[in-house]
Amino acid sequence: MPDELLALISADLHDEVARCAAAAGYRMVLADPDDCRRDWLRARAVVADPDAVRRLVDLHPPRRDGLVIVSDREPPSDVWRCALDLGADHAAVLPADESRLVISLS
Repeated sequence: MPDELLALISADLHDEVARCAAAAGYRMVLADPDDCRRDWLRARAVVADPDAVRRLVDLHPPRRDGLVIVSDREPPSDVWRCALDLGADHAAVLPADESRLVISLS
């Protein structure tokens, strides 16, 4: 059974993230940031778009490894600060950084 990748993303990023998840050997699980605590704790990795990061920081989930910010443009500095508080150490601007996302998930 493949590892789970929790995807807290908008529909416009779905296809790119799904391709990267499959290439890295993950089964992608979509969730709403407001109701993802169980999956947040259980998933091997998490990808979150800037809107999800902003929502998550208000919910105060535990800091975790394996969090990657994904977006269609460079994330703003406030999103980076929030994501760092959540444990993120990578970002990928899609579709240009698909190979970087696969590598960071591996």
